[in-house]
This record gives sequence, C-alpha cells and structure tokens, in this order.
Amino acid sequence: MKTLFSIVSLSLIVLFGLGGARAAVTQTKYRLEYNPTTCRYDVKMIIVAGSATSGQERKTYTAQVSIVVPTTGVSNFSNPAITSNEPETNFTGDAGVTLDGPGSANWSVSNIQIGSPVYGLNGYKVYAFTAPTSTTFYPNLAAGDTILLFSLNIATTNCGAGIRLWENNLIQAGPGAPFNPAGGDPTSTQFNNKDFNNGHDFYSSTLAASAQTYSGNASGTTTKPAPIISAFNLTRNSTTINGTTTATPGSACASSTLTYAISGPLSFLVNTSSFTINPTIAGNYGTYTVTVTNSLGCTATQSASVAIALPVKLISFAGSSDRCAARLAWEIGAGEKEFQRFEVQYSGDGARFATVGSIDRNEYNNVYSFSYTQPSGKGYYRLKILDLGGKPSYSQIIDVTTDCSGPAITIAPNPTSGVATVSGIEAADQVKVTDMLGNVIANYVSGGNKATIDLEAFPAGNYNIIISRNTDVIKTEKITKL
Repeated sequence: MKTLFSIVSLSLIVLFGLGGARAAVTQTKYRLEYNPTTCRYDVKMIIVAGSATSGQERKTYTAQVSIVVPTTGVSNFSNPAITSNEPETNFTGDAGVTLDGPGSANWSVSNIQIGSPVYGLNGYKVYAFTAPTSTTFYPNLAAGDTILLFSLNIATTNCGAGIRLWENNLIQAGPGAPFNPAGGDPTSTQFNNKDFNNGHDFYSSTLAASAQTYSGNASGTTTKPAPIISAFNLTRNSTTINGTTTATPGSACASSTLTYAISGPLSFLVNTSSFTINPTIAGNYGTYTVTVTNSLGCTATQSASVAIALPVKLISFAGSSDRCAARLAWEIGAGEKEFQRFEVQYSGDGARFATVGSIDRNEYNNVYSFSYTQPSGKGYYRLKILDLGGKPSYSQIIDVTTDCSGPAITIAPNPTSGVATVSGIEAADQVKVTDMLGNVIANYVSGGNKATIDLEAFPAGNYNIIISRNTDVIKTEKITKL
C-alpha cells in the first residue's frame, strides 16, 4: 500500500506540479505610448486576467504586435531601432526544468506593408513585430501587471500624429466605406497575403500552446510633449503695439530650436517670437495668437488682446438692423467729458471707412444711438472719437447685416397698457425683453411672422425689445409700459 501510494503521489506531482493545479494567464492587451524620459515608443502587454507563476506558463509561445505609422511626418523608421526588454536573464523552471536561459530576447520586424486604400490605410505603413519564442519569458505574472515588451525609436515631425497599434479585423470594404469591426482577417491579396493581426499566447504546462490571450488594445498617449509657453505679453502706448513670447521646448526629447507664428487683426502674421507695430491704426487692436512648434512637430498656442486707447471709456458698442436701417447704440462711462464728439464711420468692405454722421458730447446722457440707411448685405461701422484737442481715436469695428427686401418689423401698440404684438418677423426668431439695466425678464420664440409680448405683470416704465435671428440681433426698440 505504501509503495502504491508513493507511486500515485509521484504521478500527481509530475502531472500537476509540486504546487497543485497550475495557474495561467487568460487575457492580455497591448498598449502603445510615448515615453518622454527615454524618447521612445513603449510597446507594453497588460495582464488583464489570470496569473502565472510556473516557468513554462511565463514563457511566450507566439506573439505579434503590429504598428501603423504614417508615411509623412515620420522619419527614421524604415529600419526601426528596436530596444527589447527581457525581464528574465536566467531562469530555472519547475522541477529542475531549464527554460532556454540565459536569454536576451530581441523582437524583430517580420512583415512590412504599404497601406492599401482598400483598407482605409492610404498614406500609412504597417509593421508587424514578433518575438523569438525560445528566449521570451517573464517574471511572475498577475492581473494588473504591465510588462514592457520592447521600445521603438520613431523620429517625427508631426508630434506623433497617426502612430497607433493595429486594430484586429477593423477593415473597410472599399475607399470611403465605414470600418467594419466584424470584417475578417486582413490577410488578403491587397496585403500580399501577410497577416498583421495582433496576438499572444503562452506555453501551457505541457510546453504546448495555450489558448489565445490577446483581447484588444488599451489606450495610451502616442503624441509627443508640446512646447510650453510661459508668457505671451502685449503692450501698447499711443502709437505702438509690442508683443513678446517666452517659451521652452517642453521636453528633453526636443532640441532647443523653436519656431514661431504670431497672427492678428488685418491679416497680421510674423514668424518671430516678438513684434512691433509702429505706428498703429484702429484695425491693429484686438486679439493676437502665437503658435510655437518644437523640433518634434508639437505645437502650443496662446492668445492675448490689446485694447484701443480711447479718450473715453466705451462700455458697449452694438448694432442691429430693421430692413434697410442699421441701428447703432453705444454707452460710455458716466461723467466722461474729455472729448468733443463722436463721428460714425461706415465701410462696405471693412477696410475703407467714411464718416456718415456726427454726434456732439451730451453732458447729461451717456447712452448714444444712430441710424443709417444701408444697402442690403453686411456693413461695417466704427466710432471716431475726437478728444478735446481734436486728436482722433477709433473704436473696434462691428458689422450689421440688412435686408431691404424683407418686411418691416413693427412693435405695436407702443406705448402699451400690457400687451404688444411684434410683426414682420420669421419663424424661430427670438424676441427678448429686458429692463433698462439689461436684465432679461421675458423670452419668446416666434412660431410664424408674429409674436405677442405680455408686460401686464411688470411695473410701468421703459423696456427694451431685442429681436434676434440666427444669433444676430436684427432689431432693438424701446417700449413703454403705461
């Protein structure tokens, strides 16, 4: 009995191993991400489910990872520099079984294919990498572990845009067709019968292939680090605008060389980190944007604005239309007296302006308005402000679109005891009612060419009716509630 028990026990040990039934990795994913420390792209394997502690089951049976790389914006990848990672350099397996150590596994390119437009990959190349199974094995594996398989040196001039892992079976039936996740193996005549599908399995306890463990790709950051803009400053005086940019490459992987592009009003564009405009005109004031590009092709942008130096504080300046009439309204700070008058200037193209009206300073009112008959279409307006010495300054430019063919928009009765009708509008026009402080007290959306305004619940006084079409204000009018 003792001898029989010993024989049975030894058989169980040989069959199941000293630790009982063996564990196994059952699900893995691949991840591709840029490493800003090594300046390489790391290809990693994530253990999603299962585990492995025995020697055999930590050893790769077959493995393939395919990378999609654009043919433009990428250099130094025709013969990619591969840095492999072999976690184990020498390992003695279970029960005295030596697993091909010491090892130094080097992944290598097994297939290259120029992307076919049939599969929506025109302008790309696909590279398949495989591992030598005789020396590719890992330390103990458990769910949640991430294993660095190998790294790639991919030099780019487009910040790494378009570099990604291959998506299994995500192919197209033809140019412009939608991707079909259930398409099928892309091994075909279009790919010269090459298989680029990702896969990974391990040795089983019998040193044969286990079931396929690869189940998809995990997201990773494949873009490279952008430059850092620490400051973009605009300064001005009465005749000059100055801009300066302070930036760094943003990564040790980038050289110290940076390129700049600064854009602004009136089609302004310079390719320097700083600029000076002297003398300035009204059109030079506004928002400027700097774009900084590092040697990796990565960009960063930042904007700043410079306001017009005016002799008065211009709180608001806006326009609306009523058929051919362009109605302008503006407000200045209370008590502003350091100017003579406003001149309203009109332009049909936004470049050449002519004075179409003049309004003297009113010591008792800080709200001004002006109406101008404008041809159908878009017109441009600005205020020319003359200080006490006669020196002109100019406001920002606004635009008003008129339609002389449309029906006149009327609001009646005005004054009203409570209810008024807005006529001549279109379906979906928005009618907004505000008090004289600008607070919105009612909103209406037209269902046809009329809208009814009900002010019965509001106290007697003056209110503003603001009518908008497609976000553009087309008419404003004051209405009085009796």
